[in-house]
Amino acid sequence: IEEALHEMPWEGVAFAVGYGLVSVTFTLWSLAWFGRRWTGQRRSTRPAGGAACATYLLHPLGLTSVMVGLWWLPLAAPAKLVVVALIAVPLCFLTGDAATRAPGLRRIL
Repeated sequence: IEEALHEMPWEGVAFAVGYGLVSVTFTLWSLAWFGRRWTGQRRSTRPAGGAACATYLLHPLGLTSVMVGLWWLPLAAPAKLVVVALIAVPLCFLTGDAATRAPGLRRIL
């Protein structure tokens, strides 16, 4: 056991177990809490919900394209992250929605 734990004392093991337990518990609690309060779908978010799987599969292409396209922008990295996020997130959802409407891709996505 000492070799597997790399000679970690029991306090470290207890902290790691407690940290994992708190992390999983908080995640499940947050999902349940949000699920009880925001379960309704609005007319504006219904297409985004339907395209979520396609968006998840296609978002690396969209994010990378926007990042490469904005290479010339003279901003600091955090500011450029905000600009890329404001442009790329709606673009990725529009691309995902369009992909789910395409006859050949509809079955796959």
